[in-house]
Amino acid sequence: MDSELDFTGASIEELRNADDAPQGKLHFVKFETSRVEDVIDFIEAKGLHRYCGRNGTKEMRVKATGGGAYKYSDVFKERLGVVLEKEDEMACLVSGCNFLLKAIHHEAFMYESGATTFVPTNEDSDLYPYLLVNIGSGVSMVKVSGDNEYERVSGSSIGGGTYWGLCRLLTQRTNFDEMLELSMQGDNASVSAGTGTRVDMLVGDIYGGRDYAAIGLSATTIASSFGKVVSQDKSLQDYNPADMCLALCRMVAYNIGQLAHMNATRHGIKRIFFGGFFIRGHPYTMETISYAIRFWSKGEMAAMFLRHEGFLGAVGAFLTVHPMVRGGPPGNRDAPARKVRARFVERFSTGAPLTGGEVVGPAIRDVSERVSWVEKFVAAAASTSGTFAPASDAASAAGAGGSSAAPAAAAGGSPPPETAASGAAEQQPRHPQQPQHLDLPCASGRSSGGGGGAAASGPSATAVARSFSLSDQPLSSPAAAAGAMSGGRQRMSLHVGVLHFSPTLEPFPLLADLASYEPNTLDINSDEEELRWWIGILREQIPVVVEKAAVSEGGGDGPNRRAQAFGRAFGAHLDRLQAEPGSYGALGLAELFAMREECLREFGFADVYRLEKERENRAALAALPDLLRELDSDPLPARLLALVEGVLAANIFDWGSQACVALYRDGTILDIYRAARERLSKRPWARDNFDAFAARIMTAFERAPAGSDPNTPPSPPFRRVMMFVDNSGADAVLGMLPFARELLRLGCEVVMVANSLPAINDITAPELRSLISAAAEVCPTIKAARAAAVKACAGVDLLVIEGMGRAIHTNFTARFTCDVLKLAMIKTARLAKKLFDGSLYDCVCIYDPARPEA
Repeated sequence: MDSELDFTGASIEELRNADDAPQGKLHFVKFETSRVEDVIDFIEAKGLHRYCGRNGTKEMRVKATGGGAYKYSDVFKERLGVVLEKEDEMACLVSGCNFLLKAIHHEAFMYESGATTFVPTNEDSDLYPYLLVNIGSGVSMVKVSGDNEYERVSGSSIGGGTYWGLCRLLTQRTNFDEMLELSMQGDNASVSAGTGTRVDMLVGDIYGGRDYAAIGLSATTIASSFGKVVSQDKSLQDYNPADMCLALCRMVAYNIGQLAHMNATRHGIKRIFFGGFFIRGHPYTMETISYAIRFWSKGEMAAMFLRHEGFLGAVGAFLTVHPMVRGGPPGNRDAPARKVRARFVERFSTGAPLTGGEVVGPAIRDVSERVSWVEKFVAAAASTSGTFAPASDAASAAGAGGSSAAPAAAAGGSPPPETAASGAAEQQPRHPQQPQHLDLPCASGRSSGGGGGAAASGPSATAVARSFSLSDQPLSSPAAAAGAMSGGRQRMSLHVGVLHFSPTLEPFPLLADLASYEPNTLDINSDEEELRWWIGILREQIPVVVEKAAVSEGGGDGPNRRAQAFGRAFGAHLDRLQAEPGSYGALGLAELFAMREECLREFGFADVYRLEKERENRAALAALPDLLRELDSDPLPARLLALVEGVLAANIFDWGSQACVALYRDGTILDIYRAARERLSKRPWARDNFDAFAARIMTAFERAPAGSDPNTPPSPPFRRVMMFVDNSGADAVLGMLPFARELLRLGCEVVMVANSLPAINDITAPELRSLISAAAEVCPTIKAARAAAVKACAGVDLLVIEGMGRAIHTNFTARFTCDVLKLAMIKTARLAKKLFDGSLYDCVCIYDPARPEA
């Protein structure tokens, strides 16, 4: 096995936000170590070897780990002028693993029976202690007890190098991936057609085809790896190379699994993570290791794998320069998982669905080259296969022998929201069961397999099922099983995104239970039908978004070409998600929509709906004075109802809803608003807690002296209100601003919150500031409040969450430490039906008082 080289840049170009805090991005790119010249070409093309600081250009020093850091040090110095600073390999491996498990919510996963089940690591208690089994040329087993607390407890000389070396001797193959692919064609249960017999000795071979039931061994249990060869008068050429590759794969994987289980048991560890060159996303290897752990632990443990397998050492080396997990309590400077995760957002680039971190073609340096890349690798493939996939002659066979985590400059802020002999029968488990009904589509929606593969339901992500039973049937056809597991592919497509780092981001402090917080209302990862439906919706909207994108940049050849490239690239993401749902991790609905916005930004479209938002803002601001006078003519109880109706009615303006887009064609913004207000007069709504909210407001007047102002209570009903605003135009101006104004008049402090980056027609923080400034010209109450500056979350006792994205798609069941008012109009008939057997345009007004502390 080649020397490994894990490296990362020793500096990160920084931008600073308003709080003068550094931001940045972590990119993950794979090369085989044998392709070190390609690595150098890539770095040179990207200019990653140049360091220009405040004091001018100076020598670039790059952190590196693994044997390649020594082997290729002179090459990097001569070609790039880069000095490789060597870091301890084991320390970097552990540090990188800890970081990724903390920073990425869906980093760890189990792979059993062809199904991918992601395992949450929300708290340090979900993570430590764990056993890290790194399978490279040999095997190292490391007990990790916490940040910077680790110990190598065992290892083995039988690892990936063993498999590769023996396969090469027996089959004359030299390529590791070819050997893995060949193993999937092997047959260990019957005589191989035309070439000889299987090589493993099973229990049934010893006992005349029968089980050894007295000690719990079935006829299909492996008694001796390659033991069958002893009794056969055959030469090497008489054996099927695929059978030998398969037998070797099982021998190595089962022994590693047994050794891992023994060490985990010895040290009282329940969590075992596997990584290293031997795995490299190979479905049958992961399936075999998983089966071994289940067998030896009698179902009490499960093998877990990592999406960023292959990048652990590179990330650890990077962290020696940029320890981005600081922020913990005194004595432990590393922050807990929930705090680290809040600072990182994973976004998937254009090439993710096509290359999975491999480098295909030359380095992409700007938007124009990105467009050309998409036109070549996506459009050409679509014209021949009808799907968004790279052309067969363009795909690269780059492996994971070496990897890098390369930093780059941030483009902007992140949105808020180690053996045992194998001679005895009991020392090898039986083969995993072959999945049945291979012609069925994925049953769980979480399989890494293609759309035509079977996927049995995976085990719980939060607990290992103790009722696990071992199969008595051998896996007679790894090729068929691999087809079910990975859509016929040699390796799983585990795409890794770009990690966007914003150190000032913190977990929202008003969440009642941050550790268990799951924002997404619908679990599209466990409901294949739901995932396909939403993918279909996003696919249908591509032409509209493409048109809007081109127009937003003035049209013409340049914007049109960029917009078309966006459509092809985003379509490729959707195709890959539909074919292999687990390939991007456990994406929720919110992340799915965010992927579209990030894809737009990749092609230079900052705000696709900018023109529509500007037009709607002008129309809504023109109508605001009359609306305020109308509202002021009502007594407070009626005015409160009118204000909430106004928020719900104005929330209809959403370019992300197909039903609402149709309304835009049939009437003006004010016509649509008035019609929605009229419809809302018919209560109760689908979820209606308005009366409880109004009663809470009116309690502020209970001690008002006789003759006092009926609109001003002696003390405000809430000290501070935080309002999350959804869309531009009428939603913000005619819905949320009048509501905020009324709360101000009641004596409350009001904090209005909006996106930091555009998403469809959602309002952004700069746009909201502009609207408030314009509204202040016609409303003295807003003008007086606008000058006050408050620390946003301090003292908040009421949250107002408005809009389908924040109040329905996410946070619908979330609880907070203060009172919450959730307001939204449902603009998707399917969602209304699914949540409460409702209809299109049903409204939700949920008032959820804070629960008293126990």
